[in-house]
Amino acid sequence: TVAFMIAARTIHLTRERTSGSKQLQLLSSTHYATYWLANYLFDWPVCLLNCSVLVVVLKIVNAAKNDSTNEMYAIASDATLGYFFLLLLFSSFGWCTLAYLWSFLFKSDIIGFVVLVVVLGFAAFLDVIWTFVQLIIVAGSGTSSPGSNFLSAIRIIFALVFPNVTIKRGLYDLKVRANTVCIDAANLDLASKLCIFR
Repeated sequence: TVAFMIAARTIHLTRERTSGSKQLQLLSSTHYATYWLANYLFDWPVCLLNCSVLVVVLKIVNAAKNDSTNEMYAIASDATLGYFFLLLLFSSFGWCTLAYLWSFLFKSDIIGFVVLVVVLGFAAFLDVIWTFVQLIIVAGSGTSSPGSNFLSAIRIIFALVFPNVTIKRGLYDLKVRANTVCIDAANLDLASKLCIFR
């Protein structure tokens, strides 16, 4: 859903760029910094509206289903929904930046939209694969290795470049936080490691 919303921003931006409507401000001797700040301040509330609609729809669907075994229940609960909204809100700055940069790559708005949806989906898929490979490397060696450090660096770059990867990781953390069994197991693991270091 987030990949779709990010890619949808490029349609509007590409149309504005190809029609030259945004260039009218530059023709009136507007400073570049003022020009881009004004565009950002105009486009960011649109992302804020998208985030708000997504959270409201998630809450409505969760209330209609009312199934505590569903993974959406952990995200839409009162304890985590605010965190999810803040995660969307802060990542929306990255949505605007990626949409602006992507709008310069394609002359057709539809082609740019479709390619960006595919790229964002593939990035999220690759992040999952690299996470499992990194876990296997660390489990096999017992410590961090150059291969594990390399994959960790790639995953950090992916999180910075693709906002949907950051949201995917944040959702995973929220689900783990909402699951008391996972938190208790993690606390036991951390407590045993602290005893070893003492």
